[in-house]
Amino acid sequence: MEEVPVVFRSPRALRVLNVTAVAASVAACTTAAFMYLLKPHEWTWAIVAGLPTAFCAALWAVCLRWRKTTKTGVRYGWLLSVPLAALNSALSGGAFLAFDAFRSDADSAGNTMGGFVGGALLGATFGVVVWLPALLSVLAIFGIPIARAQKMARLGIAGEERGEVLVGVVSAVLGALAIAIAWSAIGTGDYTPYLWRVVSSAGRVFMHVLALVAVASGATASWIALVREARRRRFVERVEASEVPGFRVEKSAVGKVLLRVAPVAHYRVADVAEELFELDDTGRVTHEVQGASRSQSA
Repeated sequence: MEEVPVVFRSPRALRVLNVTAVAASVAACTTAAFMYLLKPHEWTWAIVAGLPTAFCAALWAVCLRWRKTTKTGVRYGWLLSVPLAALNSALSGGAFLAFDAFRSDADSAGNTMGGFVGGALLGATFGVVVWLPALLSVLAIFGIPIARAQKMARLGIAGEERGEVLVGVVSAVLGALAIAIAWSAIGTGDYTPYLWRVVSSAGRVFMHVLALVAVASGATASWIALVREARRRRFVERVEASEVPGFRVEKSAVGKVLLRVAPVAHYRVADVAEELFELDDTGRVTHEVQGASRSQSA
């Protein structure tokens, strides 16, 4: 008997890919924005702002997939956006002043640590004038597609995958756009301090890595989702054409149901049909049927 293809199962790999794509694209866009608005030491922003943003954006993308909600129905992941944005600003502010303090006095670790602490406090408090508009921009650009994807996921496996395609495409496009903006923002640059020249070189590499990861992860997630959908459709069509032994599709109150049929060696029972997945009228998989089976008499 042919097994049910793995593409009928929940798309866990797509979630991982899109968490990666969202984190990389948010970090790349943040870096590009700083490079465009604040010219000095352009590529250094990939380390100073891009690296903390990649970390916080990854946490944000994971939290948004947390389905637990408040009594009002708001997901906790969305509420965590505010403290994560403040944390991101604190880490970025701390990194910037720590690098600057180290440049001024490389022999004093105390100045470097003090610069980080001071920068972190400024970033988390007075930095609200930067991170609050940035948060609103991220929620507008990334939050709407993600919210749309979450709504589509309620339709089942097919809906979840269509939502992942949307998130993947948006992340890939923004990753490519970010690197284009970054290159357009490059000027003559002032890399006189040795430390900033080193950080700038590392930042240049990291910015390209962020953009590449965003494009590759987002595009791969979208492609995998489309391939999974096509493979499921072909399998259902083969079952409906009686080309797959041990399976059949029947009408139900919700549309259609994919069943696995196992023959039973009993004179009163011809076979046992196990309901596997609910299908819509077009053959797309919606939900997995939990623990349903029925016997058919001879």
